[in-house]
Amino acid sequence: MPTRLPAINRFSASLAKRTTELGKNAEAAGKFLVERREVMKRFGSGEDLGVAAYGEEPDLDARALSVHVEAIRNLLVDELWARKIFIGPEIIDDLLIGAIVDGANDPLLAVVEFLRDRRANRPGLVIFALHSFGILGAGLLRGGQRRASFIHPRAEIAIAPQSNELATTVAFLEEARVAFGVHKAIPADLLEHWHRSRAPWLERNPLLALRVVSQRGSYYSTEWLITMRVRAASALVAMLAVFQPTRNEAASVLFSSSSVNNRETLDIHHYLVLYDHPRIGSDLTGDPVPIHSRGSRIVELSELNVELDPTRRAMRRLAIPEIEKGSKRRCRVGSVISPQEQRRRSEDGPTNGSSTHSTTSAARSRAAV
Repeated sequence: MPTRLPAINRFSASLAKRTTELGKNAEAAGKFLVERREVMKRFGSGEDLGVAAYGEEPDLDARALSVHVEAIRNLLVDELWARKIFIGPEIIDDLLIGAIVDGANDPLLAVVEFLRDRRANRPGLVIFALHSFGILGAGLLRGGQRRASFIHPRAEIAIAPQSNELATTVAFLEEARVAFGVHKAIPADLLEHWHRSRAPWLERNPLLALRVVSQRGSYYSTEWLITMRVRAASALVAMLAVFQPTRNEAASVLFSSSSVNNRETLDIHHYLVLYDHPRIGSDLTGDPVPIHSRGSRIVELSELNVELDPTRRAMRRLAIPEIEKGSKRRCRVGSVISPQEQRRRSEDGPTNGSSTHSTTSAARSRAAV
């Protein structure tokens, strides 16, 4: 479960020898940027560099710097995402430019050291509302001794029926974050604010919580990675429901949490991302990410029309390792999604189901318009 960076010097040296999309290795691309440090000082961020490179009057020096920054960034992002460390590409852009301007002779090593020192690989949570989901026997006749939620640290998934009380929701999320090894506490005051302003589903709907390492420079820069995790988790839960032996007792469905004390809402316009900010106290911080602009591709993830039986624990233990094994074979980002595909998805925009954001690529798209 831990999403750790390897030994920094060895990790950086390994990346430096890798060939980028420019046909040169990352070390040579870094030297190119260092040799043009004075030119780089004209640009304060990846966005400034991108606008200069691809604006109405393109700057050829900026264009050369931009493609080399993108080449190193794509290599590093590809490796981080393969390790489930979802850091926004625009953050890497800015860190690379800042390292060069500040005098680093090995910008790649400087960026990796910065990520290590700021503990950018510390996990947080993604909280997603569900509807049509139920847990058998967890409705009106649920006994105090029966556990109504499912928390599986190895699969990095926690799921619970509607609580009908925000304090119970916070307690469930706190239990999940401890099981997942998330260091900072759930921000109860922040959740209360979101509940009142934009997330009534926090107490009215079933919840899916995932352990995710996400550091974003914008709402949507790592969204397609997060939604891929949500989709995989939903598929896993649905498969567990299929693996359950069929129960004939009508009472078990009658007193399911989907039928009893269920006031769920379809007013689901955000999902919540909680992350560990290195400069903010003992609680997680986060953002409510709007989903209305991406249409049915995101909204459909909320529907999970299955009933889980909490008495079938042995079946869950058998199923999860096999599902995980297949998921890891097929969903490793680094071996499946090329940097070129990442940029294509970024330029297509979030309405096409992707939200990977590159600052320089976004600037190029704006310039084209």
